[in-house]
Amino acid sequence: MRPIHGVLASVLLVAGLIGVLAIQPEPADLGGVAHPRFQSMRHGSESTPWRGSTLGWAWALGCAVIIVFGSLLHLGGGRAAGRRSLQLLLLLTVVLHLAAWTWMIVEFRAYQLGAFDARLLGLPRPTAVLLFVFWPISLAYSALFVAGFDRWVLTEDERLRFRALVAKRREEDA
Repeated sequence: MRPIHGVLASVLLVAGLIGVLAIQPEPADLGGVAHPRFQSMRHGSESTPWRGSTLGWAWALGCAVIIVFGSLLHLGGGRAAGRRSLQLLLLLTVVLHLAAWTWMIVEFRAYQLGAFDARLLGLPRPTAVLLFVFWPISLAYSALFVAGFDRWVLTEDERLRFRALVAKRREEDA
C-alpha cells in the first residue's frame, strides 16, 4: 500500500468513528450533576458518557488518530533508499503509542469501577500513565522527525535538486 492510501484510510476511519460517536444517545446529565457540597461545581455521575460502550468507541477513535499521525509521518518519509529504518522506527513508535493509549484507557476504566486508591508515583494511575508514559511516547514522533530529517525527509540529493530548480527559476525571472 502506498503511504497516501494509508493516510486516506486512517482519516476515513477517524471520520467514521466520529460519526458513530455523534449518533450515540446523549445522557440527560451529560454536563454532570451538582456537587453535594459545592453547588457551583459539577461532577460526573453514573451515566456519564464514558460509561458503557462509549469508552470503547473513544478508545477506537484515539487509536485511529494515533494511526493518522504515524501514516502522515510515513508519507513524509517518501520512498527513497535508506528509509527502511524510518519505517521500522515509526512502526515501533506507533505500536508503543497504541499500547500506552490502551493502558491509559484500561486504567481509566478501573478508576471508574472504584479503584480510587490505586496510585502510581503518587498520582491516580490514569493520570500517571498519561504524564509519564503516553506524553513522552507522543514526543517520540517529534524526536524521530528532528533526528532523521536529513536522512529520511529531505536528503542531500533532494536538496541539490531543489537548489537547481530555484537557480533555474531565478534565471528565467531575470
